[in-house]
Amino acid sequence: MLKHFALKVYPLVLTIVIFLFSKSSISQISINELNAWNTNYTWPSGYSDWVELKNEGWSPVNVSGYFISDDRENPTKWMIPSGTTIPARGFLVIWLNGDDDPDKMEASFALESSGEYLSLTTSSLSLVEEVEFPELYKDESYGKASDGSWVHFSNPTREAENDYSSGYTLMSEPNISHGSGLFSAPINVELTSPEVGSIYYTLDGSVPNASSTLYTGPFTISTTSVLKVRAFATGKASVVVGASYVFGASHDLPVIFVTSPNERKIWVDQNVGKEDVDGRIRLEYYESNNGRKVLDQYTFFRESGKTSKNKPKLNGKFYHRNDEGEFNYCFFPNKKMKSKNGFLLRNTSQDLYTAHMRNALMSRIIGKDDVTDGFYFSGYQPAVLYTDGVYEGIIHISEDDDNMFFQNNFPDEDYTYVTRRDDGPNADIIGLNSLHYDFTNPADRADFESKKNIHDLLTSYHFIMYSQSTEVPQVVTGTIPGRVPSEVHFLYDCDNCFGGGLSGSRAFPSYNFTPYVSSVDFWEGRFPAFPDFPQNILDYEPYKLEAAQFSCAFHNFVINEDRVVGLIDEIANSYIGEMDASASALIHQRSILKDTDPESSYSNEAEWLLNVDTLKQFARKSNEGIFDWLKTTYGYSEYVDVQIETSGAEHGNVRVHGIKVVGDDQTGQFFKDIPLMVKAVPQPGYQFSHWEGDLSGSNINEEITFSSNGNIRAVFVPIPFVADDIMINEVQSVNDATVTDEAGEYNDWFEIYNKETYAVDLAGYYVSDDSCDIRKWQIRSTDAAKTTVDGESWLILWADKDTIQGPNHVDFKLNSSEHIILTYPDGVKRVDMVEFDLEANQSYGAEVDGGDIDVVFEGGTPPTPGTSNVGGGISIEEVNLKMIQTYPNPATESLNISGIEGVFNELAIYSLDGKLQLLKKDFNAQSVINIEGLSPGVYFIHLNNEEGEFVGKFNVK
Repeated sequence: MLKHFALKVYPLVLTIVIFLFSKSSISQISINELNAWNTNYTWPSGYSDWVELKNEGWSPVNVSGYFISDDRENPTKWMIPSGTTIPARGFLVIWLNGDDDPDKMEASFALESSGEYLSLTTSSLSLVEEVEFPELYKDESYGKASDGSWVHFSNPTREAENDYSSGYTLMSEPNISHGSGLFSAPINVELTSPEVGSIYYTLDGSVPNASSTLYTGPFTISTTSVLKVRAFATGKASVVVGASYVFGASHDLPVIFVTSPNERKIWVDQNVGKEDVDGRIRLEYYESNNGRKVLDQYTFFRESGKTSKNKPKLNGKFYHRNDEGEFNYCFFPNKKMKSKNGFLLRNTSQDLYTAHMRNALMSRIIGKDDVTDGFYFSGYQPAVLYTDGVYEGIIHISEDDDNMFFQNNFPDEDYTYVTRRDDGPNADIIGLNSLHYDFTNPADRADFESKKNIHDLLTSYHFIMYSQSTEVPQVVTGTIPGRVPSEVHFLYDCDNCFGGGLSGSRAFPSYNFTPYVSSVDFWEGRFPAFPDFPQNILDYEPYKLEAAQFSCAFHNFVINEDRVVGLIDEIANSYIGEMDASASALIHQRSILKDTDPESSYSNEAEWLLNVDTLKQFARKSNEGIFDWLKTTYGYSEYVDVQIETSGAEHGNVRVHGIKVVGDDQTGQFFKDIPLMVKAVPQPGYQFSHWEGDLSGSNINEEITFSSNGNIRAVFVPIPFVADDIMINEVQSVNDATVTDEAGEYNDWFEIYNKETYAVDLAGYYVSDDSCDIRKWQIRSTDAAKTTVDGESWLILWADKDTIQGPNHVDFKLNSSEHIILTYPDGVKRVDMVEFDLEANQSYGAEVDGGDIDVVFEGGTPPTPGTSNVGGGISIEEVNLKMIQTYPNPATESLNISGIEGVFNELAIYSLDGKLQLLKKDFNAQSVINIEGLSPGVYFIHLNNEEGEFVGKFNVK
């Protein structure tokens, strides 16, 4: 019977065995180890990232057609080539260097040492394994421990069993009592760790290990040093943290400190900043006007750009990943935006050894005073850079020319990044001729106007022609669906403009200069793809008339000689006093890095100023013949001089065909007997009254034609308003179930309470969630019934970026943690500001309507939209947010905190408009706070430690 039973079940057993065998060939393959920053193992293409696959089974497995990918949305990113077999108990290494060479087993992508995702998929698209790996240091790997868990390995073992003895898991990072900075006296540094273990540190740029200095108590630093700290316990190690301390230096420009966790002893010893910095770094930023620290956080950096490898100075991108916080700071004075998603450090590329400012000049020409007709530009700010305590001289903080630009400038928009580039056989630099628009055809005009702004295209054209570059600046284009026009343009990479690259001579090279009038020949000789003036504009009379007067306005008021030379001087003057040291650092780093660029750099500030003078001479000559060229181009023969005045530059300005006339009195040349479009634009606090001179009336937009010389004058008057007693009473930034708007949607909201006994119409008031732009949204006056709040009553404004639903819907959304600012209709005087940090379905507001004490509403005491707050809310103490008292109040030069003691992680002071005024790390609550730099007004103070958060308010008189 037993034998008979075995025979009956055999077919089933055989089926199961066959099934298990087919499954085992997949399950016995795994991702065993990966290295995202390799300088130990070489391959014919050099050092590169790698991933190691392992065959755990006792038979070979053919992995032909398997896929690896670093993109969840695209698991088939790179296919393992045909004929690839992993032997029994063997390994396969794939090199991740982006070269896409199957013969060399080189994949089409590389890994981020800051951490990312990697997957292995079968040819039938069955997922074999995926891993989300963290930040990895140079020559450390991430792989399988003996129990199958993922750990860090300090000793990578390519094509061999993992070195389990070198494996470790991460523990909490240690704390450093002093952040980076410029010091004039010795400092005492204390190190602490949240976990039990030992702390080791170095001061020479090396990565701490168990052979480094063991921390036993506070120590003194009195010379320029880079401190790197790491905690260890059995089978554990922390990430490396650090700070850079610089003694005996001072700067007028902003100062950036970059402290790298990587092994950099050789570069610190040789006083070179830029090498081996990729990965998670500590970024600290001090403002120039008062030297206060406004940014201190860990973030990520990677090299970026053609010159990041072969020229001195750190050149690359700061960015976030996973749960790292935003950059919540306005780096660019000419832009109303915060660089939340990232920014660049630029060494100025081809201009590094000459004027060191050409790309910055482009940014200023276009962006200074908002002079162009809304043409976008890459923000710029100079700063002094220290990398691990090594002085690198002047660096440029800039926006990138990729998706990050659109993320920062168009948050919450569904943009599409389209293209960037310049020269080439199919170049579409300006976007008119190559698109073959026939403007005599109404359908083509409609398509064009839905996508493009004629002013943008003419700005690109004129600036490129005027700037005399040896390579065409990039015209970057993006599309924002729903926006009219949908395309956004900006210029980038102008490091070779204004004579850059034409000659290394510091004297003006007149033989290389090509006047504007013949610059088309100049371009066609160098870049045959560059188009002549877009002729199809001239085929449609309305476009031709608009383009003709716009071109005049652009040359009169944007790139006129006095303005551009003045901007060059403005930038140069901000560098004065820094360039001797910056030049010395540049020459030193070139010698150490063996920079082979034949261009000779300036050796001191005086030589650099000769380069600046060359740039100014190009700017002076670049407009030669331009107005004659415009006559020829458009076919008009006569100009008139038009004087444009205002009642005061502080009151408002006039825009001519969208171009801003800066100041209160300028004269420009325009074509005779052709309509001129003018617009009066008031400054905050003022409104337009009427026109005077050859133009009368009170319409903001007017059209006027001049047959002879003439003048117009715009008159502005202060905005009258009543400072009604209103306030932000409650706010909810994550509304999933509390209250819906008129459309039945759960949206962010904030509530205004009117303390007056009479009704107040909020139309004209400004609301914003951005201290860089307090006039972000003005409440519209289209429906008073929706914007009026009755006396001693409440009104909800919806922060849903859905303004089509009515005037009580504003054009931004809220983050869970930020602030709301309310400003009077003059656009200057602030009404109120509320800071909050909320979870889903919580709200934050006054405990008593119109009161000063704030509470959190949730759970049994839910939010109260549109009704009284009285009787609800959880006290701030209950949510671990405690009120503090300060004295004296009002204060003048110093401030004290009463009722608390001990060391706090951070002390921050904010002005009423939300701008950070003072930041101190590891602050002792019993210390006196120096507030001499604060202007009279109301300020918020915020402290935090392990016990919670503490907030207060004080006045400065």
